[in-house]
Amino acid sequence: EIYTLSLHDALPIWSAMALLLCVLMLASCTPKAENPTGEQTTAGETAQKQNRSDTKIRRTQEEKDKGWKIFPDMGVKYLMDSAVWKANGAYLYTDLVGNTSDEKSKVYSGSHYNLITSKMNEALNALYADKSLSEKELIAKEAEILKEMKPLFGVYTLRKALVEGKDYGEITRFPENEILFEDEEYITLMATAPYDEKGLDGEEKTAYKTLWEDVKKIRKSMVVERPLTLAETLGSLNIGEFRSLDLEGKEVKLGDIFKENKVTMVNIWATFCPPCREELPDIAKLGKEMKEKGVAVLGIVGDTEEGTDENLEEAKKLLNDAKAEYVNLVRSENMNTIIEYTAGYPTTFFVNSEGKIIGAAFVGGQSEETFKKAIEALLK
Repeated sequence: EIYTLSLHDALPIWSAMALLLCVLMLASCTPKAENPTGEQTTAGETAQKQNRSDTKIRRTQEEKDKGWKIFPDMGVKYLMDSAVWKANGAYLYTDLVGNTSDEKSKVYSGSHYNLITSKMNEALNALYADKSLSEKELIAKEAEILKEMKPLFGVYTLRKALVEGKDYGEITRFPENEILFEDEEYITLMATAPYDEKGLDGEEKTAYKTLWEDVKKIRKSMVVERPLTLAETLGSLNIGEFRSLDLEGKEVKLGDIFKENKVTMVNIWATFCPPCREELPDIAKLGKEMKEKGVAVLGIVGDTEEGTDENLEEAKKLLNDAKAEYVNLVRSENMNTIIEYTAGYPTTFFVNSEGKIIGAAFVGGQSEETFKKAIEALLK
């Protein structure tokens, strides 16, 4: 699936630079960080929040086919014209923003869509091909190029306590910010900009006008509620009954793994994602070390699919290189249900023997120490 920021829709606009590709592939591919970009909840809080079965932020397969996008961590659902956004994907720059775990981050979660020109595209390709630049220099030059983008729209969920009395535009970088939802903790905004085709020509101008017109339709389709945690979105699903195939084609029932262990660490990853690959050896090592304590690891490879061999051999090779001996599953209909509510690759969460999600969920590559601390806290 192709084109814009939704957890399963992707378009590699530029051929270079794996990290940018991860952003565009909408699996967020968050780098390894000591402060994880993922929700942090205690087991008690998780238990209290798992009953959001009445959430409106779900979608049927029919809605998905029509172009409905869901962002549970923003509590937002909206309809994008699939044909329009796919056809103009070469002019799109999309990104995920925010930090659900950092209480000091004004942006809890968000995404934005901007239009880039062919000239900017060429400049970015040249930039990423320049191996002489340090990471700091590359980021600075990239920002210089991207500041000329034409904003289309964004959706931002902000921490209310940190933004009261502040100019929302300074936070979102969009001049127009409409409040869609507000409670004691969060404010969710639809961020837009006035129509401005200055500096565009030919197909760029046509693409911009077409996308800008659809933004107005997107606004009318918006469904908004309080942001959901991963435990809340998956809490109403009986994932213990879910089934898929392992990488050798053998059927696996998740509940059979869960019930045999005190804690199961579920790692959702993809072969194209550098942070995913980077953390595989740590996860493999951790799984072996903690097996005697009643801990298991279960992997879900998001860019494989039941019934095809796509990326299957690459996944096997990466796991073999990492000395990962734990079960990994291909993407089946059941696994799609789980992946749909995650915020990016890699995502890691924990399940108890009864199949209930417990503790913290992490989005982004983590260190062995971070995972070990989380597991030990759950075992206590």
